[in-house]
This record gives sequence, C-alpha cells and structure tokens, in this order.
Amino acid sequence: MLKRINKIKTNFWERNLSLVKISYQVVISKIFEMISKNPNNLERLEVILNEFSELKGSFMKAGQLLTVYGQSYLPPEGLKILEKLQESTSYVAVSEIEKIIKESGSKVLEDYNLDEAPFASASIGQVHLAKGEGFPLVVKVQYPGIEKSIAIDLIVLKSFLKFFKILPKRLELDGIFEMIKEMLYQELDYDLEKKSQTFFKEKLGDNYLVPEVVDAFSNKRVLVTKYLPGVRIQDASQFSQDERNQLGTDFINLALTEIFFLKKIQSDPNPANFKIDPETKKWILYDFGACQNIPDQKVEDYKVMLQGLLESNEEKILNAFCRLGAMKPDDPKEYREAILEYTEVLMQVFETDCFDWGNNNLEAELIEKGKKLLFLYPHKTPPYETVFIDRKLSGVFFILRMLKSKNSVREIVEKYVS
Repeated sequence: MLKRINKIKTNFWERNLSLVKISYQVVISKIFEMISKNPNNLERLEVILNEFSELKGSFMKAGQLLTVYGQSYLPPEGLKILEKLQESTSYVAVSEIEKIIKESGSKVLEDYNLDEAPFASASIGQVHLAKGEGFPLVVKVQYPGIEKSIAIDLIVLKSFLKFFKILPKRLELDGIFEMIKEMLYQELDYDLEKKSQTFFKEKLGDNYLVPEVVDAFSNKRVLVTKYLPGVRIQDASQFSQDERNQLGTDFINLALTEIFFLKKIQSDPNPANFKIDPETKKWILYDFGACQNIPDQKVEDYKVMLQGLLESNEEKILNAFCRLGAMKPDDPKEYREAILEYTEVLMQVFETDCFDWGNNNLEAELIEKGKKLLFLYPHKTPPYETVFIDRKLSGVFFILRMLKSKNSVREIVEKYVS
C-alpha cells in the first residue's frame, strides 16, 4: 500500500538516524529470537521494512533486483520478504516534487501542472503525469541525495539480508552487490537514459513505440517524455489468442534484435516497463535507465549458446558456457552435468512447433535446476557481462508467461543464429 511522506530522508543525519532505528530493531529481534526461539519475528521485520520504504534509494532498488535474480536461489520466504520491501514503498508529496523540479532548472511547471498522485513511485525517483495546453507529459523526477547514500545503504542491506537469513549462507554476495551498485549509479544518470531512449526510438522505427523525450524540459535530475498510454500486460486477456501470439512473437524478436543487431539491451524486465497500444497492437517501451551495451564477443558467445540449444549439442553448450566465463574446462564432471540438466529444461521451448507459455512448468523447473547449480557451486557467481543479458532473457520468459502467448520459438530464434 502506498503511503505519502512529505520528503525523502536525504541528508547524512536523517538517513543515519533511520539506520540506527533499523539496527535497534535488528538487535531486539535477535534477543527476542534467543528468548522465544521464534526465528520469524514478523512484527519487527514489518517495522524495519517500513523504515526501508521511507529511505528509498538503494534499499528499494536492490530489493527489486534481488527479487529478479532470486528466483533461482532464494527460499520462498526470502522472496516474499523482498517482494514486501518493494510493495511497501512510499511516495513523496507533490509539493516536494515540484520544489525538486524548480531547483533542477527545468521549466516544465511553467506550462504544465502535475497530478497530485504519482503515476509511479520508484526507488530512486518518482513519476507524475503532467497536463497543460499541449499533449500530456510524463515527468520523472530524481530524489535528491540518492547518489551519496548508495555505498553505505548497500552495506546495511547486505547485513540485514544475512541477519534475517533471507539469502543462503553459501551464496557469495560481493559480486551480486557490486552489479547492483553499478546498475544504481547508471540509473541515476538521466542524461544517459535520455540518450538511450532516443537511440531505441530511432533504431526500432515503427515496429515498437518509444515515447519521445522532451529535451527542452529535461536535465540531469528531471526526464520529461510525451505520454503514451497503453494496456498493461496483466490486462492482455482482452486481446484474442492470435493477437497475443503475435505480441509474443514481437516481444521475442525485440529481445533478439537488441542482443544480436543493436548490441544494446533495455535490461530491466519489470512488466511495468511495457504496455500494449490497443489500436495498433504494438509494444510500448518505457524506462531506459538500465540499458547496457553488449561487446561483440559476447554477442558471438550467445550465438554459440543458442546454436547449441537448437541442435541439442552438448559440446557446443559447454563450449558456450566456457566462452561466457560461467565454466572452466577443468570444472568437475558434476558441475558440467548440472549445467546440461539446466539447459535441457531450456531446450523445451524449441521442441514443439508452438510452445504454450501460459501452460508449462518451465519456470519451476528452471528454478529447481538453478538452485542446484548455485547451492552446489556458490562460488560460480555469474560473470558481470552476462548478468544483464540473462536478466533480460528471464524477463522475456516471465512476460510471455503473463501474456499466455503461443509461439514457434525455434523458427524465430533460427533467423538470428543461422
């Protein structure tokens, strides 16, 4: 449930006072656990999550990212806690948002008025619909002071996750949190996001709809785009099966085009970043803060991987894992076998002329096999360069399942790797 707050705690003393409160609750929780032998202690966990919600920034974003990655290695109770960390977010009063906009130098408020309630309330910024005499705009405003808090916030969050046993003991967190930190710093760069959004609008042409950036009102802390409304993926049942099948085909093509032709991906798979235009039945793409360039070598490595999957060629598959840095030639036989078990599940999407994304056990099987890999070999943290692509592809699977489309995946993929 959304809760309105007057302002974000941005200065050093405000944030540290909140961290002291969180630490106090953690200590009390530990004492309570020792006395009562109750490891859950959900009431105090609720207090801590609410405090995290008001701090925004790294805590919220890390929770989102860990939820995406965590499908493969988190226990169900851990995922629920991280999802709760996202759901319990707060939003800043519009008066404070207007103050931030004016201080940034953006002139958007001279011609437009913001809606009182946010269009979206995120971890490092807030989004409002703005209306005036011209076309409606979407105004994305960055919370002040977020950049300065990232490093210490992530240290505290890592300790919190370890204490409440949300993550497996054997899982190595350093590499994962380094990737999260990199993503956070990147998403704070609205100039970079503006360039990425313009790039995708130009390159994707008329096949996909990308909102146009309004340069005159945008700057480092405020990003303004034209408003393109659409149908949420959750509501796609209003479209016919044939329409959803075509949307599924278009979505797979979008991901593969980004990887193999543009060599740049919009790596955030959050379903909120995609809607469907009800008239044209085209995908509308939002939020380009987490884009990543893909080196030529990685593009070739993924091509080898897909060729191996299409051909059911174990040698090619293992070779691709070595090329991607996820495996070494001298790794134990058990590890190689675990990789092949995982990829055998993936190959299900190529084994039929029409894979039914809404009626299969693919996700559950991948999670089960992924847990085996990570529990048996926790030191095998995914290589930094591949995490963004894997994140993108996992998002494709998730969104196609929501869409309940039926697609000839083999036929689509073959065009990109032949």
